[in-house]
Amino acid sequence: DALEKIQGKARESGLTPSEYVNAQGNVHPLLAKEIPPGLELLPGKESQYVLVRSSAELTGATLVEAKVQLGDQYGFPVVALEFNPEGARVFARVTELNIGKNLAIVLDGIVQSAPVIRTRIPDGRAVIEGNFTADDAKLLATVLRAGALPAPVRIIEERTVGPTLGEDSIRSGVRACLVGLALVVGFMAMYYKTSGLIADLALVLNLFLLLGAMAYFHATLTLPGIAGVLLSLAMAVDANVLILERVREELRLGKTVRTAIDFGYERAFSAILDGNLTTLIAAAFLFQFGSGPVKGFAVTLALGLVISMFTAITGTKTLYDLWLSGRKIERLSV
Repeated sequence: DALEKIQGKARESGLTPSEYVNAQGNVHPLLAKEIPPGLELLPGKESQYVLVRSSAELTGATLVEAKVQLGDQYGFPVVALEFNPEGARVFARVTELNIGKNLAIVLDGIVQSAPVIRTRIPDGRAVIEGNFTADDAKLLATVLRAGALPAPVRIIEERTVGPTLGEDSIRSGVRACLVGLALVVGFMAMYYKTSGLIADLALVLNLFLLLGAMAYFHATLTLPGIAGVLLSLAMAVDANVLILERVREELRLGKTVRTAIDFGYERAFSAILDGNLTTLIAAAFLFQFGSGPVKGFAVTLALGLVISMFTAITGTKTLYDLWLSGRKIERLSV
């Protein structure tokens, strides 16, 4: 048919589908010669091209309703249409003359759908069936209702609003994060002394790794994201506190520094794992069922938890091992 001839001509000329029609809607001159009179080549929603009549047989102005329903046979979503009396008369004639052919639904120069006409429809009530998902059916119904707008949409005024308020909020959030981090670092250094400084190094490393991971995944820093960063840092501090308190207990029992550190990490691990695992499960549920900002919070929190497990356990333990290697330390400042 005509469409096959057009596609064959395009293959002979080395044209790709993206070159069939330019940005202005003009068909390539080599293909325009193959289009029969009264027809035009339009792109389909999924990149395929369709030949349709130049003048519409029926416009959306006669459409009364387009809604999603469940099909009678298998329960798949369908799109139910209803036309006004004038539209019903035209629709009956169109369906009678084109049984077995496709009815193209066009919006903004794009063929949104092209269902097959199975029989004459005399009453102006039709159903578009297919293997639609619920979202596909809703989108098609929305397209049909958009075509039924009584007047074209025109841009009367356009303004661009700068993100000043958003920048101020992010700046305040980052400032709060840095102040909180500084207070925690100071407390750890004062309360746990040298061991607190090692924990502080792990905390700063945790922050840098988290920001690096967010940059790698192209995550946007939003206020919920900042909240996730703060919470993950708090979990990292909690892990370090558990380890250091366990080390203190072992030192009180008279164990050597090396043994106290090894036992402290070993016995604190289960508590750290339980706390982080339950929080990760909560983050997974937030990501699955939450909206956009909540999802951002969940992603940042999950990344921070995984990184904090690494820095609080592996990172600080490595620092202790490097410090104790080749030395005989009698006292540990903790």
